[in-house]
This record gives sequence, C-alpha cells and structure tokens, in this order.
Amino acid sequence: MIGAVTFGSRPSFTASPFTTGESNMTTESFRAPGRYLTLAAPYDRLTSGLGAQVGSIFGVSTDTVLNTVDGVFDTEGIHEIAKVGSQAWAKGDKIYWDNGNKRCTTDSAAGILIGVATEVIGSGAGVVLGEVKLIGNATDMSEGPQAAEAALAGTLTGTVDGTLADIAATASAVVGGATPTAAQVDTGIALAVSTIVSGTNLQLKELQTKVNAVIAKLVLAGILDAP
Repeated sequence: MIGAVTFGSRPSFTASPFTTGESNMTTESFRAPGRYLTLAAPYDRLTSGLGAQVGSIFGVSTDTVLNTVDGVFDTEGIHEIAKVGSQAWAKGDKIYWDNGNKRCTTDSAAGILIGVATEVIGSGAGVVLGEVKLIGNATDMSEGPQAAEAALAGTLTGTVDGTLADIAATASAVVGGATPTAAQVDTGIALAVSTIVSGTNLQLKELQTKVNAVIAKLVLAGILDAP
C-alpha cells in the first residue's frame, strides 16, 4: 500500500479526490467532482451515449432515460456523438449542439458550444458520428461569433430602388405650374406628405428588421437573456 491507494483496488481518498504532489486539498464547500450529474431528461434518450441539453448544461446519457425522468449524464470526457452528415471536422474545431435536431455541428448559430472535435472527419453524407471532448456547460458568450449580420448600406431608404423618393419632384409634378390654384397646392402638399410618411414607415420597418436580427444573435450567443 502506498499512501491511500492500494494497487488492485479503486483509489481510496482520505480527504478529496484531488491531489497534488505534496498533499490532498479540499474546501469546506466541496461537494462532488461534478462530472456525472443527475438531470431530468429533456427528451427520450433510449440508449446510453446520446447527447442532451438541459438549460446550459450538456451531457451524454449513461443509460436509457425517458423524457422528464431523472437520469445520469456524463458532462466531461471524449464521446462519439451524432453529428450533421456531409460536414467535415478538423481536430480542435468548436462543436455546437443543435438541440432541435439533436446532433452536433460546427455551425455556431445552431446552438450552445459543447466542446471541441478530437478527430478529423470527412464530409461524407454517411458520416454521422464524431468524437467530441465535452466542456460540460456553456458559459456566457461561449457560442463564439455568430453569422455576420450585414450592415445597412448607405442611407436608409426603405425603397426598392435604393433611393428615397424625391419630395420636391413629387410636389412639382402637380399640375398648375408657377401659378397653381389653392386646390392644386393642397394636392401637392398631400402628395408630398404621403410620400414622406410612406418612406419613413419603410425606413422604420427596415431598422426594426435589422435590430431584431442583431438581438436574436445576441440572445443565441448568451449575451442577452431571451425576451
């Protein structure tokens, strides 16, 4: 017997499962290493080795567990998990969990970061498993860069041809020339105001669409809470 470990048996720890070259270390608040967690399954996992996301925790089932039933999930180590077919991986690629399709992907917009690829995988359609070194949980902004959101080019126009309608031209096009009647002036003003209102509404819609797209990506990246 050497220290607290007997060869031929499982290690016996006197204070903590963590040791250094000099002494065992622990704290009053330590409860468990945290690799294996008992979690309510978010969906059926009908065999061991299937991935599951519970909030910001990702783990792999250690046994069959049905939806909402407590099961034990492994949140660390290297696991072979379902992946997107026709997607090549390189060692060290960040791997994300597509919770809707229950599979791994290199697409950062698909879901939370769960780990890194530990093997090179070709892009064959039939390659639907990949080795992933899990990180256990997703921290803020762990998803990494999201797909680029194009900037609004030039001035806001809200029009199909890219130019805001010429208000002066709209007004001058009204009949009456240099000496319009009161009715013609009223018509010209009404047309100009209508053009301004219509163009402004389109601009506001353009801004709203762009802002909502940016907010959605900030939520996915974990920077903002979902509304």
